[in-house]
Amino acid sequence: MTIVRDSFYINGEWVKASSKETLEVTTSGTGELYATIPAGTVDEANRAVEAAAAAFSGWASTSPKERGEFLLRISEKLAERSDEIALTIANEVGMPSCSPRVFKRDCRR
Repeated sequence: MTIVRDSFYINGEWVKASSKETLEVTTSGTGELYATIPAGTVDEANRAVEAAAAAFSGWASTSPKERGEFLLRISEKLAERSDEIALTIANEVGMPSCSPRVFKRDCRR
């Protein structure tokens, strides 16, 4: 199955790519097409950088306790998607799918 994306996550929302230009992502181990993603423009990159810079002051002003709680929620969501993340990493770098499973203790399934 080929993954097809047409948007970027910028400033807390999915934004449709402004260009039709795409990049093909192949599986390193086989050379097969794994995903098609938008190429992105300089404007989209600048908007993403500006959004990240604007968000920094809000993050910097949160208490360490709030940051910790937020990071814990992020880690829980990443753990829920660990198989998907592991497969994506494996496809990108051409390694067995159990190798990048940072959330799994045992790859013998």
